[in-house]
Amino acid sequence: MKHLVCLAIVVALGLWVGFSTEAQIPREGGLGCPNANPKIVPTNCPTIQEAVNESRPGDTIIILPGTYQESVKVENKREVIIEAQEPGTVTVKPQSSSEHVFTYRNSQKWTMRKGIILTGGARGIEINNSTEIVLLDLVITKNQAEGLAILSNSQVEVQGLKITENNSSGILIDSAPVKASKTTSSNNGGDGLLLQNKGVATLSEMQFTNNKANGVNVNNASITMGNSASSTNANDGMALQSASGVISDSKILNNGKRGIFADRSALSASNTQVSGHSQNGIELKNSALDLRNKSLISENKGNGISADSSSLIVSTSTVTKNNQNGLLFQSSSADVSDSEVSSDGARGIDMKNSALTTSKTNILGHPSDGLKLDTSSVNLSGGKIADNKGETVTLVDTNILNNGNDGIQLAQSSAGLRGGTVKGNKARGIGAQDRSTVALTGTIVTGNSGDGVQLVAASFSLRDGQISQNGARGINATDRSAVSVANGTISDNAKDGLALANSTAALNGSKVQNNKGTGITADAASVVTCVNTTVSGNAMNLSPNIKC
Repeated sequence: MKHLVCLAIVVALGLWVGFSTEAQIPREGGLGCPNANPKIVPTNCPTIQEAVNESRPGDTIIILPGTYQESVKVENKREVIIEAQEPGTVTVKPQSSSEHVFTYRNSQKWTMRKGIILTGGARGIEINNSTEIVLLDLVITKNQAEGLAILSNSQVEVQGLKITENNSSGILIDSAPVKASKTTSSNNGGDGLLLQNKGVATLSEMQFTNNKANGVNVNNASITMGNSASSTNANDGMALQSASGVISDSKILNNGKRGIFADRSALSASNTQVSGHSQNGIELKNSALDLRNKSLISENKGNGISADSSSLIVSTSTVTKNNQNGLLFQSSSADVSDSEVSSDGARGIDMKNSALTTSKTNILGHPSDGLKLDTSSVNLSGGKIADNKGETVTLVDTNILNNGNDGIQLAQSSAGLRGGTVKGNKARGIGAQDRSTVALTGTIVTGNSGDGVQLVAASFSLRDGQISQNGARGINATDRSAVSVANGTISDNAKDGLALANSTAALNGSKVQNNKGTGITADAASVVTCVNTTVSGNAMNLSPNIKC
């Protein structure tokens, strides 16, 4: 009987010990999932989601190698680190592609790192209304929508991510401030980066390549990008709509459409290369561009820079070897200084209804005009316009008014003016020397303080135009210059109408009248020929050696 009682006690004790062991056996670290730190998945916590649910501020979650079929939701949690035990050994993939791989909502101070692979979901990571989220060295690939979506005033820092082959944009930033560095967004089905709705992105050492839409697309948002590249994307390298952008030390190369497109936007670019695009290098509509500090716009199949209803500052930069014009302006204003526009496929600068100021800028080596202005204004200071196969300057219906010195000054250059007025300049209307050529058709040169036209070893032609009311001579030609006037009028100038020294002049169907000096005066080394030309009403009509 005593043996039976003892046996019953032992059995009962064994049953009690067995239940207690099953409920309380400590996992690795001596604790179960709720109290373990670090929480090791699956050792302490069978799933990532359970580790997240049981996490407390200051915890670290370590995921052992393997593939985890989970859609992980982090809600109302703070101050946790989640990482792979070894980089590249952990893959997280939801059971359904309609679920995001990771979702952060209303959470703070989470760090996710060490090569976790996030794939096969709707979005790889969605961050909503969360702050101080840090993503380091992750791989986000082959998701159905965006790889990474940062929304609703979330504050996120990204470094070292590889975001590839997602069906929509690689990165979406909507209404959130984000800092990102050393990250690649490539081969995605949409934009490399879509930044919108007052989002703010600060980027460095980023790569946006081979995306099916734009490399970077900024809509009603602000971007700062340095030491980065956007290349070989199907559409634009960077597109801005109602946006602001600052780019420095970056390269935008070989994209399928334009390098940069800006619509109702403001863009500043420094030491940046925009080259090799199928359309324009930079295209502006109702926008402002500040391009400076050794930037290079080259080898684009359209224009180097095309601007419509926009304003530009180009300083210490080079525009070269573009298939069409170097610069094309429509209804725009431009200030170009200390720069070079060279060897483009058409004109150096082509302007219509625009205003241009240049300083110390060279326009060189174009197969057409160096500078063409149509109904535009220009102020040139320093620099050279040379070695262009067309005119140095072509002006169409363009007014050159009220400059502090000459209206136009040429040396070893050529200018063609069709229509327009050269008026009110404080020295000469037009000054040309050293084998320069000036051709005016239907142009009026009037009211300039010095000569209307002064030539030194230069050629000048006037057809259907007028040179009048200038403060000195109408035309003053010296040193083997050549003058041709057809159906033109030289009148009411303060001194001689036409004065020649060792030069030639041919007048046909023209009028020289009412000048305050001699109508036509020439020295013995000069030759004047007149056909159907009237010389009348001048203080003296002809010098004695001239018959006209």
